[in-house]
Amino acid sequence: MALWKKNEVTVSLENYRHYIRAPKKFGKTTLFANLIKELYGSLDNGLLISLGNERGYKAIEGLCFSDCPKWADLMEVIDELIDNKDDNDFKLICFDTVDEWVSIAQAEVVRLDAKKNGTKRTLNAAFGGYGTGRKMVEDMINDVITKLEDAGYGLFFIGHTKIKDVKEKNGEQYSQLTSNLSADYDGIFSNKADICAMGIIDRDIVDGKVAGTKRYLQFRDDGFVDAGGRFSSITEKVELSAKNYIDAVKTAIKNEIKMHDTSGDYISNKEKEEYKERKERHNDMLQVEKVDSCDELRIEINNMIKSIPVAERKEVQAKLKANDLPIQFKSVTDADVLLKVIEVIKG
Repeated sequence: MALWKKNEVTVSLENYRHYIRAPKKFGKTTLFANLIKELYGSLDNGLLISLGNERGYKAIEGLCFSDCPKWADLMEVIDELIDNKDDNDFKLICFDTVDEWVSIAQAEVVRLDAKKNGTKRTLNAAFGGYGTGRKMVEDMINDVITKLEDAGYGLFFIGHTKIKDVKEKNGEQYSQLTSNLSADYDGIFSNKADICAMGIIDRDIVDGKVAGTKRYLQFRDDGFVDAGGRFSSITEKVELSAKNYIDAVKTAIKNEIKMHDTSGDYISNKEKEEYKERKERHNDMLQVEKVDSCDELRIEINNMIKSIPVAERKEVQAKLKANDLPIQFKSVTDADVLLKVIEVIKG
């Protein structure tokens, strides 16, 4: 088997990670909703996960959303999205906002530390300190991102902005419009984002008063605006709209495709092929999880049987046979059957 293969640029927008950072009330959540309508024709094809105290969906009629004020709520939604993917039509999942996502992850790390040690400590002191708590936050979020991508969902991140003073190693300083998050937390999303756009507002000032404003999405870093991505030919900025965003990204994708004529059916055929690949990847992931789950259940059953006195084990076997259940479990790959075995043994 070959240990490498030649990459082909994917054409479906849901194959890329999208990260939009913009000021409050810029229209970030509305942009996501309009993207879903523009790309797929129905809001049923996108899910907004509203994290922590964020409630940006309230003024958007028909948008599918899920409130996740705590980490446990988010995990319930993620499990449902992965385990029962065929029950929804979602192609893009939006996290609104990453700032709140980090906050609920921090709170979960503190909770887990308190559960383990019996005393509530700060994030910096959690699990022995020395940055362990912060690293756990990063790992927890990355785990969710990986699982959703493996399940075939496209990801869209929303974040807030802030002007920060940056100091270089040589002592020079400058201001930058960037994420409201600290650099390490922002890096969870920006370092891996394929498109990292910044929302900016241009104001027309006349006689010291704002006469008008225009909102833009900027795709390229200009020294002040922190933006970028994997497409070197992407336009610098577009006026804010879902159509403009899609056109900018699709044009950049086409510019990267060197080996194919994109004027015919190549794009549509490639999108169908990529959809099939995402579905197969999700099925493979579920199969692995199924095997892992059965392995854990078999270990639990074996431990339960070992704890039963030898003289009573034949009685347990008789109960299993009476319920049409196996008494040998090594080759059983049905988790539901193994769960029934556990119920009978607990009796």
